Amino acid sequence: MTDHIPDRSLFDWGGTFFPTDSVVAFFDSEGDARAVQAEINAVLPDAVCEVFSPKKVDAWSTEGLNTAGLIAALGHGIKIVEIHQTLARQGKWSILAYAPGEEKTEVAMAAIRKKPFHQANKYNKLTVEDLS
Repeated sequence: MTDHIPDRSLFDWGGTFFPTDSVVAFFDSEGDARAVQAEINAVLPDAVCEVFSPKKVDAWSTEGLNTAGLIAALGHGIKIVEIHQTLARQGKWSILAYAPGEEKTEVAMAAIRKKPFHQANKYNKLTVEDLS
């Protein structure tokens, strides 16, 4: 597996992880995450769904928590990153799918719901929506 490093612009909201117009979800296994990735990429070719290992998410979360600014601390940004870090430390695999708009979000969530998942969030322009 090749670990893709997200564009640093994803870390642009108060210094913490904030991939606008994207859905993030966590799964028990790499197999489940890859199955969801394959389905999302098949039905939404422009979704650019990627899978990330627990180790990579833990490292990114730690970096985000260490560099977060006041804006992130005042909002829900820090709390969400802490949740992501906890899930990564429990060995959960994650996906990140670019899915702008309600229709693409629902298509992505239909694929996600086919496997047991622990957390699903949609990053909107200024808010993080819980889709769990």
